[in-house]
Amino acid sequence: MIYGITGSPSEIFLQDTPNTKEKVEPKIETIEDSGSQTNEMQKSINQQETQRLEKKLVTQMILEALKENPFMISADKVGPLLKLTNLTINELLQQLIPIIKESALPPISQYKVGAAGLGASRNIYLGVNLEFPGFQLNQTVHGEQFLVTNVRNHG
Repeated sequence: MIYGITGSPSEIFLQDTPNTKEKVEPKIETIEDSGSQTNEMQKSINQQETQRLEKKLVTQMILEALKENPFMISADKVGPLLKLTNLTINELLQQLIPIIKESALPPISQYKVGAAGLGASRNIYLGVNLEFPGFQLNQTVHGEQFLVTNVRNHG
């Protein structure tokens, strides 16, 4: 036998809210276990764990590729990185944004921005926002500006 709670999380939340007069009791029901539900739940858990580990591995591979230059991945590393991670170029660019935005320096707004772009050379260029205390916010370097300047500085 498997026991489960029926009722949506919002109903359970309403129960715990002191200003609510309505009391919703979660219902416990018995479900016959034919084995298939347990197997499906285990498969789902395994898939989630696999996805989490794959994402962690991809992040580690990206960080390794960024060791040489933290704001550019050369074309000779992009191809192998795509093969190892089994990502498309667009997926790789999207994966880079949360990683690179951790390098942003926004002491005024506390809002980190990351930008990633692919050059005609197949190099991947990255950018972040930079803010400077004591200066107006219009003196900020936007992530996209950083990226374009980065492309220009690399040829």
